[in-house]
Amino acid sequence: AAEYITKYYKNIGIPPLNNLKEGYQQTYPLAVFNPPELKLNINKRAYNQTTDYYSWANITGDTTISITDIEFCGYGINTQVYNDYDRVEVKNKAVMILGGEPYNSDGKSIISQNTEASPWATNHRTKQAEAKKQGIKYLLVVDTNITVSYAQQERRLKHNRMAIDNGSLTDYPLIIYISKQMADEILVSSKQKTNVIIDKISLTAKPLHFSSKTNIE
Repeated sequence: AAEYITKYYKNIGIPPLNNLKEGYQQTYPLAVFNPPELKLNINKRAYNQTTDYYSWANITGDTTISITDIEFCGYGINTQVYNDYDRVEVKNKAVMILGGEPYNSDGKSIISQNTEASPWATNHRTKQAEAKKQGIKYLLVVDTNITVSYAQQERRLKHNRMAIDNGSLTDYPLIIYISKQMADEILVSSKQKTNVIIDKISLTAKPLHFSSKTNIE
């Protein structure tokens, strides 16, 4: 196709450009994303990819994950009215956050101050960008509807895809979406439960942070 277009441009008299291949073809880098195959055990218990967790990460070859300490940082949100990372050091650490955003008892978002969800809940890239900014190494996102989420994205998660490679993709943490059951197992040593945490943040309208020992591999 490139040769055909090059020949066509030459035939109609379009002059070549010096900085292009053969005067007419522009090259650009592509990154190939391979569906990751992850096997996760928590406290020696095996969990199932697709029903318990999934990831968009581009993993090449064997990747070993070993996490013994994790920081729980609420919803992973950083705004002027609510900041889960305030005075919390998470650089090069494993962090767990809740998906979505906190709502108070009258159904209003603590972030947007009304019933409409903010970009922190509607655009997953917002939290990913913040995690990158914070220097997080591993980010575990609790998805309360993981079966539905996986079904909606199954095609993209199972197939290779390509994108322009601008060199920034490798700067992001390894992000894994996990079920509430997995989250509760990870936090078992801290005696915390995700449902209780969600209710507490909703009631106080304040971030909740704590550290927990775990065994993820």
